[in-house]
Amino acid sequence: MSASEPPNIDSSGVESAGAGNVAQSPKRGESVSETPALPPNWLPPPTPAFSSDRPAQTETVQFIGRYRIERRLGQGGFGAVYLAMDEELKRRVAIKVPKRMASTQVAEYREEAQKLAKLEHPGVVPIHDIGHSAEFPVFLVTKYVEGGTLSEWVQRAQPDFLTVARLIADVAEALHATHLKGIFHRDIKPANILVDTNGKPYLADFGLALKEGHGLDAVPGVLGTPAYMSPEQASGEGHRVDGQTDIFSLGVVLYEMLAGIQPFRASEKLSPRERTSQLLELIKTSDPRPPRQINDDVPKELERICLKALAKRKPDRYTTARDMADDLRHFAENPSTQEAASIRVQLPRSAEATTPAGSPADSTPNAPQAISDRTPLKIVPKGLRSFDASDASFFLDLLPGPRDRDGLPESIRFWKTRLESFDPEIAFAAGVLYGPSGCGKSSLVKAGLVPRLAEHVLPIYLEATSDDTEQRLSRAVRRACPVLGDVLSLTILLKNLRRGVGLPSGKKVVLVLDQFEQWLHAKRGQTNLELPAALRQCDGERLQCLILVRDDFWLAISRFLEQLEVPLIQGRNCAMADLFDPPHARKVLEAFGVAFGKAGWDSIPAHSVASAQAQTPNGH
Repeated sequence: MSASEPPNIDSSGVESAGAGNVAQSPKRGESVSETPALPPNWLPPPTPAFSSDRPAQTETVQFIGRYRIERRLGQGGFGAVYLAMDEELKRRVAIKVPKRMASTQVAEYREEAQKLAKLEHPGVVPIHDIGHSAEFPVFLVTKYVEGGTLSEWVQRAQPDFLTVARLIADVAEALHATHLKGIFHRDIKPANILVDTNGKPYLADFGLALKEGHGLDAVPGVLGTPAYMSPEQASGEGHRVDGQTDIFSLGVVLYEMLAGIQPFRASEKLSPRERTSQLLELIKTSDPRPPRQINDDVPKELERICLKALAKRKPDRYTTARDMADDLRHFAENPSTQEAASIRVQLPRSAEATTPAGSPADSTPNAPQAISDRTPLKIVPKGLRSFDASDASFFLDLLPGPRDRDGLPESIRFWKTRLESFDPEIAFAAGVLYGPSGCGKSSLVKAGLVPRLAEHVLPIYLEATSDDTEQRLSRAVRRACPVLGDVLSLTILLKNLRRGVGLPSGKKVVLVLDQFEQWLHAKRGQTNLELPAALRQCDGERLQCLILVRDDFWLAISRFLEQLEVPLIQGRNCAMADLFDPPHARKVLEAFGVAFGKAGWDSIPAHSVASAQAQTPNGH
């Protein structure tokens, strides 16, 4: 097996030839074993999670209920799937027969199937019936999709990147519909995405969604197909499985379509059980190579979407599958991407010579990758000073994490969205950005956020002091809004702004108070202060306040916000700026070294990595 053909690992870690499911539609007379194997230039064969238990045999059974059996389509971890004819309605259907169950399990299965039957979405294989017979305590009847699996469709259709984007967008939209019903698939993979003869995709085989209690016997607590698992699944954290879990798995599928190989691949030299363990460890701890490093025809925007879906941390992934679908459709409909319509999905020759699966070059938490496609970065050293608006052109390249379609990391998008909005459900009256001393809070705001605020936002930035913050803020407000005149009271100034006095229609003011620990320390224990009384005028519509403070002043800032009667809610009006982790700190240092033409990452000492961690923020 070559490096471009990752092993097909089943639930116990044993290589297998794959199996069919509802999705498959082999030609009449074919068995599942006759399904053609995929070539080494695209997706690997399906990798269902097999169980040692077998469903009831149907070799001697011609009917299941009123359904006449034609042939078996496949067999997997939850039972077998058969092609049958509905003798009453005269239509072909697919029948799923679960493995043998206890009577209590049958009742649970029927209850969950009834829940799934309510999923009326054109992108989900519909359930027609659920029944039982003497031979089969329970069976599920679904629509039979004439076509094949996603893998077979790619072989047959050889789609271009725009077609791939539209198809995965449709799958993501169907996933979103199931998530809104509280149903999570847990086993998204090419074998469970069916594509009919018209190129329309369907989500199929909600076996894991039906019952979480079934899983990989070889890995206790782990559910799903190893190669397509999310980090939380690979860790056996079933309580953390939700819609973002399915988004990660769909990201794995998209990665295969872009790069031609799976993002996480275990070494072929290991035993099956060891291979499964290594694969799960890679999923939990490593980052995949960017698809464009394997296939440079991959559009940058598709790579960004894919890597955002594959983010290790759930907060860094798409919040909903619809968000992912929106980005994919935006890419497909953008005139600047139409050249992607002429490029077929395939694995470039250069990728065939990559190192064996499981090697550090495939996926590793420490291998440096380009921070930006611009080489070299025009970084201007600041020493101990923070970056500012003059550094905005390169600053975002220093930040970690996935980007949105505008190239913004979540640490910037989070605040930008909330400061630009007039919607009270999104905007806030006062917010707090906190983090350890020297982590880069000021740089994040001055070089990353403020220069990118929309034109209708008027930012007023001020470094707080121990003695004259109120007076300096009053002067800054009057300079920004001269119409307000020489009003002496800060409270009246801000009250006028809240009422729109001195502000053009459609404008808003954002007060940014940096180094606020200086004020908090000086005013500790004091009451009836002017600043909290004035900031109570912030309404989130015309006037907002963003406060930057050291994390060791958390109790003090919490008490300050209580005076404003503004609750601090993480992810709503409160976020952390943390130090870089060592791998990203190395990437930042490499960028500095390349910019100055003096260093490669191999020459970077450990103490320099520690220093880089404290220079630029990792905002969450």
